[in-house]
Amino acid sequence: MKTALPFGVCVSAAVMIITGVGCRPRQSTPAGQLPPAIEVIRSIDLGPRPLASSVECEIPIANRGDHDLVVTDIDSGCGCIGVRIRDSAAQVAKGDQLLIGPRQSICLIVTFKVAGSPEAPVSRHLTFKTNDEKNSDVSVRITALPLARYFAAPGELVLGPVAPGEAIERTVVVLAAARDLDPITMAASSNPVISAEYLPSTAAEAPDRGNVEFGRIRISIRAPDAIGHFSGVITAHRAKDRDAALTIPVSGVVSHPIRLTPEVLALPRSSSSGLVYQGVCVCHSVVGNAPLSVKVVEAPRGVLVNVGGDDQTSSVKLIRVDASALRGSLGKNGATLHVTLLAEANGRSKVLKLELQVAPPDSSGSGER
Repeated sequence: MKTALPFGVCVSAAVMIITGVGCRPRQSTPAGQLPPAIEVIRSIDLGPRPLASSVECEIPIANRGDHDLVVTDIDSGCGCIGVRIRDSAAQVAKGDQLLIGPRQSICLIVTFKVAGSPEAPVSRHLTFKTNDEKNSDVSVRITALPLARYFAAPGELVLGPVAPGEAIERTVVVLAAARDLDPITMAASSNPVISAEYLPSTAAEAPDRGNVEFGRIRISIRAPDAIGHFSGVITAHRAKDRDAALTIPVSGVVSHPIRLTPEVLALPRSSSSGLVYQGVCVCHSVVGNAPLSVKVVEAPRGVLVNVGGDDQTSSVKLIRVDASALRGSLGKNGATLHVTLLAEANGRSKVLKLELQVAPPDSSGSGER
């Protein structure tokens, strides 16, 4: 959220940022010309703002003189204020200099994080130095009135890979920095595969840095059957308020629980002993580290396939392929062969096809894809 200020107009202008250097020497002023002269607002009132929210406000700085205005030692005194120049993503560091040309202006974008206690005004100061003899030390006071609000821990659920149809449950804690908020009575979801139930807390005090725990939201997810991304938003509501008191984004990606990497082996491949007709691929369970079993269903004649890993609880299997026996029987075009594997994990099975692109010994191509 950005707050516009009544002071002048924030106009973009060319500004030079000089990093890590001291203040420039004071310039002599020829007759008829004005020395550097700063014009800047000295106080900003952001008004009521939710606790822990971040608010952006604009601070125009104008040079009314006929010589460059140099701004140095920009300091907020705490990590709750970030400063950058408008139209630039880079933060302004304390050691940077801002050079504002004659009759030019810049606009500082200040990000203020609202902290403190509900209904207790909070203020911070942004200070800097200039080469304006009449305003060598400048302080801009920023104030806000923190308002109590609900927030969740965690504030977002990112599930990562899940299996088709997999059942998942998560719980988020509903907190606030004050006790006198209207109570949340229900939770809802924007996606039918995601459901939410609000459970009011019976705890008297809050476990999270002095915040009060009001309740918990139990989130149940039944992953879609289709492969791909899914998402939704959980909203928490108070009895007489149609607007959500709290929102929690939820996202995940449905992936088959079994994956073969790579799916194509190009042989021969280079090694320290020359070209070899042996390669390795990996079969692994990508969801929940479920135990994985892999069997060779079919392999071409002359191709040896070995499934490594006797540990029945392992979620990763190494598939070693040796096509050395084909070396003398390959034509000038080589051969494209297939190995069929059956993998099972998490109660699901998948038939995997491993492609072997086998070149004759005099071919220069080698590697894995």
